[in-house]
Amino acid sequence: MKSQNLFKTILAYSLIGALVYAVILFGTYFLGFNPLGRQYSPLQALFVPFVVGGSIAHFHYTTLGKRKILEMGVFGLGIAIMGPLLYLMIFSLFLKAFPGTVDSYLLEAMEFLESNKEVYIRFSGEEEFALARQNLEKTGLGVIIMDDLIKKVLIGFPFTILFMLLFFALPNYFRKKNSHGVK
Repeated sequence: MKSQNLFKTILAYSLIGALVYAVILFGTYFLGFNPLGRQYSPLQALFVPFVVGGSIAHFHYTTLGKRKILEMGVFGLGIAIMGPLLYLMIFSLFLKAFPGTVDSYLLEAMEFLESNKEVYIRFSGEEEFALARQNLEKTGLGVIIMDDLIKKVLIGFPFTILFMLLFFALPNYFRKKNSHGVK
């Protein structure tokens, strides 16, 4: 497969992945929940493996498994990087359009930190608690955006490798079991 065609394919699948993330983001917000909150932010991270795995599976089966492992690896890693980068643009626009989301998230995080102060101090000490509180007060829009990007990329890499190996190992496994003596 030519590298130009592979890049176009990565871009198309990444755009679909970014749109899936955007639907989750806006859906969470319009249902009345803070998408940055502790309960809902992990939902977006959980969809990273589904987007990457679904893209690799669709690409693998539409090309009838004729791709080499290196092409599949480049494809999967390309989606693991490009999808979150495209989503980053949507996420940035969302946070600028709805600035109250960041403020309520920071307020919620500060309340959580304060309500667990005794536990935090017991395990980490007074100095670490003070540092955590100080860092939370300095947290801004850029930090939240970069944190989201890094989480999605770091989750995407191992799942890309896992799915890539599954799609190359499983068909051979089933073919050997069900070959009925035919080579």
